[in-house]
Parts: sequence; structure tokens; C-alpha cells
Amino acid sequence: MLSALLALQLLASPQTPPPVVSGAAASPADKQPQVVTWYGLQTIIADGSAVLLTGTGFVLLSTLVDHKPGNTFTGVGIGLFFVVTPIVHLVHGNGLGALLSVGVRLLSLWGAGAVGAVVSVFRHGLFTGQTHNEEIYIALVAGQVLAGVIDAQRIAFEPT
Repeated sequence: MLSALLALQLLASPQTPPPVVSGAAASPADKQPQVVTWYGLQTIIADGSAVLLTGTGFVLLSTLVDHKPGNTFTGVGIGLFFVVTPIVHLVHGNGLGALLSVGVRLLSLWGAGAVGAVVSVFRHGLFTGQTHNEEIYIALVAGQVLAGVIDAQRIAFEPT
């Protein structure tokens, strides 16, 4: 799975063909430096707000008897997590980056949820008669942070 992500990353990275030089060798003055614009700060702000809302929702879910406020915060946070940052990529003309962003987010939350469930089973047992979701909540927020870091560091570059 990691090799598939790396292959998608290579496809998404901006690449330009080498310049064609006729006759003599190219001088250093002929080479134009490639300017790449990083807009990762915008994705970090979007992901930070989503992580804050999701984490607040999880805290409310695990501490309140009435789960309605926690469900609302969690739903809005996860919705923002999947929608806002891909929109930022589309605004910057990075359509493939938007698709990669959604893929990274799906994989990170799925993997983090699985890790949280395994940790919960190891800590509390499989059939205890009680629900222990705190480990899953913590793992999901960590998965959101991981996806945001990967997105900002590897995907948030404007194509040239």
C-alpha cells in the first residue's frame, strides 16, 4: 500500500521535461529556476480547525451523558476534514492533489481506527459488557493529524 501511495505521489509531483538545446551546450544562464509555490499553511489551518472540532466532539462524547453535542462537533469536524482541504487544492489548480488528499485521509482514518480498536481490545478485553471508545477516539484524532502533516508536506504545491 505504501508503494501505491509513493507511485501516486510521483505522479502528482510537478515535472517539466528537460529543455531541448540545439547545437552547442546550454549555458547556466539559459536555465530558468523552477518556482514552486507551497500553500501548505492554508491546508494546515483547515486541518487544524477540523482536528479541533473532532477532538472537542470526542471529549464531549466520552464525558457527557447526552451525546448530541458531541455527535454534532464530531460530525462537523470529520466533514470539514474531508471537504475543506481538497477544496483548497482545487482552488490552487491541483486536482490530482485533491484526489490524493482524499485518499490519504481515508487511509489514515481507516488505519487509525483499526489501531485504536486493537488497542482497546488489548486494554479492556473483547467481551467486557462495556463500551471503551477512548482509544479509538485518540487514534482517530492522531490519524487526522498524520493526514494533515502528509498533505501539507507532500501534496500542497501548486503545479507549474
